[in-house]
Amino acid sequence: MGHDRPTPAWFSLTEEATPATMARFSESLRAVSLPLQLRFLPMQAHWFVLDSLLLANRANREGMHANALALTRQSLEAISVVELGIVSHDTASEVLGRWERDEITAGEVRKWLSANVWPSYGSGLWSEPWSEFMTHLARAIQPYAHYTTKLAQWQLRIHGAKTADEPLSAIVNGSPAPTTRKKQHA
Repeated sequence: MGHDRPTPAWFSLTEEATPATMARFSESLRAVSLPLQLRFLPMQAHWFVLDSLLLANRANREGMHANALALTRQSLEAISVVELGIVSHDTASEVLGRWERDEITAGEVRKWLSANVWPSYGSGLWSEPWSEFMTHLARAIQPYAHYTTKLAQWQLRIHGAKTADEPLSAIVNGSPAPTTRKKQHA
């Protein structure tokens, strides 16, 4: 953060809570009672989430915002695999096995979690049902799952992102003006 501004409380809380949260996930994943074929999939997904979020953070700080969004999208899909490993549901290991065999997609895993697991979680971050929160989160970053013009716009529209020694700032261009093409004559 810049020298002129105090560090926001949410940033400090996140820095404090993240290692403790990830340590609890790691401990939970070590104790999973899945068949041997599936036992390490949630742990691998957990490491993928940690590495991806670390790289996304670095990319974002260095102005590579499209890359940060793509990595964040990948993390969301991996979180679903982690969740399949730690939930106490009779058919979670079956769903994880189907995912491992490429019989279902990450979206289908989220649909299964939404129908079978998330209703027991209670409210999400803004007092909405957890399934609604996760649906909105997945939908918000879906345009960045593949390299498209929407993802490319993050690289083209954000300029002058802050450096480590400056206050948080960025210059964001608006929508480009419509262009007209001149007809070329042969």
